[in-house]
Amino acid sequence: MVRVLVIEDNPAILTLTKDLLAAENYEVDTASTGEEGREKIEKNPPDLLVLDLSLPDDFGLDICRDVKKSHPGLLVFMLTALGNSQDVVAGLEAGADDYLAKPFNKREFIARVQIVLRRADKIQ
Repeated sequence: MVRVLVIEDNPAILTLTKDLLAAENYEVDTASTGEEGREKIEKNPPDLLVLDLSLPDDFGLDICRDVKKSHPGLLVFMLTALGNSQDVVAGLEAGADDYLAKPFNKREFIARVQIVLRRADKIQ
């Protein structure tokens, strides 16, 4: 089973993404701060990290860079309100495997998650 960690400080978005991923039969864990997310990654790295950029205690680009150094195989999907082209490029250059701006289409989010996992041979 594919394990996903969602790091998101907005409770509504956190619940929505968790529910969408769980409906696709992914095992989903959550964190509402960068610190909590980093601890969970170190204790039990997921297959996929869904990451917000604007967290109260950390910046998602820094988390992404650090995660890619310590866990190069961990897939990172940025889901953030920062959606201009400079933000997208910065996220991809930091190591994100995909990037989607909020607000987002639920079906597109799941389709993009599946594509990222399929590319990495995590799902068929």
